[in-house]
Amino acid sequence: TPERLRRPEWLEHPNGVIGIDGVTIVVERAEDLVSDYRSLFGADAVETGHGRTDVRIGHHVLRFLSLDRFARRYPGMEPAVELPCAAVLTLRCRDLLATRQALTDRGIRPVPAQGLRLVVAPTAATGTIVEFSL
Repeated sequence: TPERLRRPEWLEHPNGVIGIDGVTIVVERAEDLVSDYRSLFGADAVETGHGRTDVRIGHHVLRFLSLDRFARRYPGMEPAVELPCAAVLTLRCRDLLATRQALTDRGIRPVPAQGLRLVVAPTAATGTIVEFSL
């Protein structure tokens, strides 16, 4: 029920997060999932590339990455459990500089990442990679 889950005092946080963008799941072969997800959500909802399949569900993305594609996007990090596994939670935020400041104020140092995103290692986020994006 929205009135119990979306309390105004829970909707604002110093890290500037405004919602969940998606979840990244590491799989053996991301390409193998294309036809099943196109059947479920339609061809327009599914994008694929080398080692990657993205499924857009409303405002959210389920991103499936092969292990080698995951290693390139998140160098030095490994999934915590055997494959397939949900390895990354991507959160949408208003302002990456403000988010970086909120994290560093709490002693959390994002790891270097390409693109407009901040990445927090699983060792600093209870075993899951947390990614902040615009």
